[in-house]
Amino acid sequence: MSVIDRVLGRLSGVATTSAPPPVIGRVRGLPSYGTGLDQPLVMLTPKDPWTIRDSFEGTQIFGEPGSGKTTGSGAALAKAMLRAGYGGLVLTAKPDERALWERYARETGRLDSLLVVHPRHPWRFNFLDYEFSRPGEGAGFAENVVELFMNVIGAIESDGRQANEKFWDNNARRLLRHALELIVAAGETPTMTRIMDVIDSAPTENPDTHTLHRRPESYCDSCLAHARERGAPQLANLERFWLGQWARQPHKTRAGVEATFTGMADPFLSGPAADLFCTTSNFTPEWSLLGAVIVVDLSEAEWFQAGRRAQLLFKYIWQRAVMRRQGMPRGHRPVFLFVDEAQTFTTPLDAQFQAVARASCAATIYLTQNISNYLAIMEPHRGQAQADSLLANLGTKIFHRNTDHRTNQWASDAIGKGTLIRYSGGGSKSLGRSAQKSVGGGKSYGPSNDMLLWGASTVSTQHGYSDGINSSQSENTGWREEVDYLIQPQVFTALSGGGPQHRWTVQAIVLKGGKRFALTGLPVTGAAFLQDTG
Repeated sequence: MSVIDRVLGRLSGVATTSAPPPVIGRVRGLPSYGTGLDQPLVMLTPKDPWTIRDSFEGTQIFGEPGSGKTTGSGAALAKAMLRAGYGGLVLTAKPDERALWERYARETGRLDSLLVVHPRHPWRFNFLDYEFSRPGEGAGFAENVVELFMNVIGAIESDGRQANEKFWDNNARRLLRHALELIVAAGETPTMTRIMDVIDSAPTENPDTHTLHRRPESYCDSCLAHARERGAPQLANLERFWLGQWARQPHKTRAGVEATFTGMADPFLSGPAADLFCTTSNFTPEWSLLGAVIVVDLSEAEWFQAGRRAQLLFKYIWQRAVMRRQGMPRGHRPVFLFVDEAQTFTTPLDAQFQAVARASCAATIYLTQNISNYLAIMEPHRGQAQADSLLANLGTKIFHRNTDHRTNQWASDAIGKGTLIRYSGGGSKSLGRSAQKSVGGGKSYGPSNDMLLWGASTVSTQHGYSDGINSSQSENTGWREEVDYLIQPQVFTALSGGGPQHRWTVQAIVLKGGKRFALTGLPVTGAAFLQDTG
């Protein structure tokens, strides 16, 4: 029996040692975060805590459906971070996740910190206006907003752009940048609808007469007029573009660039993304830095690609806001990004975020069934490298029951090999007994000289007997050193997934680089979580 097997056999539950903070009744005005980074959040074993510091290094949870990854380690980590006062962002793939997090918040005294983003709720966030007015250096520059937009588009498409599309992409970027600059110069709030209005109403030049054709009630002309009235410093550049360079574009080129941009902007012109993230603003991602727990309730199961796009948009902007924070200023809280079915919302940009998340006091908790889920969503030809990069930057790996060979083999490889002592022995024993007995005899008669009388006779007899017992016994023992997996792949197939048959205990194997667990002396240990049954 391996040391991991022995640990799993001994464990029956999980406990937290951190005292719950006062109930947070408001988003702002939170107490400063004064506890040490080595404060335990979850006890993996009676002697091995998972700490605040560990959370900042990221966590990946694997487990097949029914293995208890959500109700076991997922629930334990989520509640622990809520009790410790973390703010955070929760993305939803399943319809029941909003209700689940409402229950978590209620049980941990954090219900007042919950901010649910849904069309039926009042919360709205205009990402374009935010990028022009947000705090920090780099705000207010149209080129940075364009870069944000293009990165979000890239994350949504996730399959990359072809080389022959570079021309159209570059010109679409240029068109977007000048539209944004014009709207801001006119004193208007930038929205996707207004950007399209500028583009659709821009004047064109007659190639034969070189005269401008202006559309009636042109929004583009109106913005140019307001920019003149306001004395916008970039007015000359804007007029040069809209009344000259863009107006003189050949119809075919202009139509191609407009079609390229319209295709990019389409997800933000209708549906939940347009309603929630392209109209007005009454909250910002920075609220989570002060303790708000933002739940984007647009599950892919109900909202399909529209819900996924909207969540990817907000996730990317939230990650950028967190990355701008260094350390934890007074009044700020640690934050978490919690994503069940993480493959739904994973992009190549996640590895970049995770590489600096520790410095921003941010915890990433990703849950998925297997590694192939990540490979399927990543870019073609680079998916393996992107998945490896992401997983390498998630310091804690929690493996629940799994029958996926690729994931189990990867887990054994990640845990590593060690020198193992293999014992062998044998023996033999034999016992026998033998016995023998013989009896013999004879008589002889012969005539005497007197032919009428019998002469003398002889009689002889003999007896024989032998008996014996024999036995033999031999034994041999030996041992040898071998380098082999510390945990074989098949071990992951036998972990309990909770339920009454396992006394509501969810088993897992936890790998944490750089740590030596007390029960094993290794960076890997068995753990058991009391299943969250609601």
